[in-house]
Formats: sequence, structure tokens, C-alpha cells
Amino acid sequence: MRKSRFSETQIVSVLKEHDAGASFVDLGRRHGVHPNTIANWQSKYGGMESSELARARAIEDENTRMRRIIANLSLENDAMKQLIKKKTPGALLAKKRGEGPPRTWLESARRVSHHGLRAFRCAVPHSPHRRSTYGRAS
Repeated sequence: MRKSRFSETQIVSVLKEHDAGASFVDLGRRHGVHPNTIANWQSKYGGMESSELARARAIEDENTRMRRIIANLSLENDAMKQLIKKKTPGALLAKKRGEGPPRTWLESARRVSHHGLRAFRCAVPHSPHRRSTYGRAS
């Protein structure tokens, strides 16, 4: 994006001159800009002080940062969903049988229940139904 010739504080000072009574045409001649540009500045910055501009800029920067964070988190979330979709018990059983992956968790659960709990224990290494050796004497 092209850098403006005027900083925001300079724009606010030009607009204060307009509030004091100068016309857009006079201000345009004095500062070397088109009167329509000053009218656009007024619609964007009208009634603001320099401190308010700094606060608005800080809020804009924070919003940009938050949008970037949200985009990264949504990408991670999507990647995790894809990984979980591939690692569901039904998906693993379907892969063994040469079928396509299940479209939903319910379809995955149906495939597991159809083939029994033994297949589920084989497909999911950390299942709550898996037989544990913790606490048993050998």
C-alpha cells in the first residue's frame, strides 16, 4: 500500500483548520491536495483528536493480530480434525478392509460395533476397553 504524504496528526490539524472556518478549496491550495481529498479525510477522521487516532491505530493493530491468531488456530483445528478423522477406529477398520474412510463418527462407531469389540481393541491402542496390565501381579 502506498504511504500517505500526510501523517494522521497532520490530517487532523488540517481538519481543525476547516473547523475554524477555512473552506476545502483554500485548504487544498495551501496544503497541495485536492479539496475532495480533504472531504474524504473529514469523513474518515472528522471529530477525532490525536490521542484518539493513536488509540484507534492500536486497536486496529490488535485486531489484525487477533485475526492472524484466529486464522492459525482454525488451520490447526482443521488439521487436527483431519487427523482424528483418519485415526478413528472405523477408519482404521475400513482401511484394513479396503473401504473408504467413514464420513462421520457415527458411521465409524457402527463399523466398530458391527465387527465387535475385539476389532476396536486392535484398532485403538489407548482405548478405555483395552485390557490393562497396570496393578496386576505377573
